[in-house]
Amino acid sequence: MSKEHVTMADGFFTVQLDFGDVFTGEALWLEIALRPGESVEPYTTLVPRQPLTASPYALHARTAENSLGALSCTTNQIARFDGQNWVCATDQSAALQTQLDALTAQVSALESLLSGVSRSGNDILIRGANLRVVN
Repeated sequence: MSKEHVTMADGFFTVQLDFGDVFTGEALWLEIALRPGESVEPYTTLVPRQPLTASPYALHARTAENSLGALSCTTNQIARFDGQNWVCATDQSAALQTQLDALTAQVSALESLLSGVSRSGNDILIRGANLRVVN
């Protein structure tokens, strides 16, 4: 592929290249060679070659077998892959947050109960009201 009359500024240039359908996941490298203006002299090859990489999302999107396009989930549902297909499933995040809030409250209550407990050697000192010891 050859691009003629490319403008260069401060040693930089930009060109748009179309290699077609070549991004299959294997390593590809771009060799760049240049020469001034209307010169007929041989090209000077720049080193090192530059790696060509595709965007991972674009590479995946071109080969994805399953699409969410036809999936229409309702409120409080999320798209979930069941191993073969994308399906709508209940969003459990609100229920999990409720459980987490309850657990956090229980931990806070336990911490406040244990704030009066200390240990020194074999002795345990418990300060606080409403204390009941069962053996």
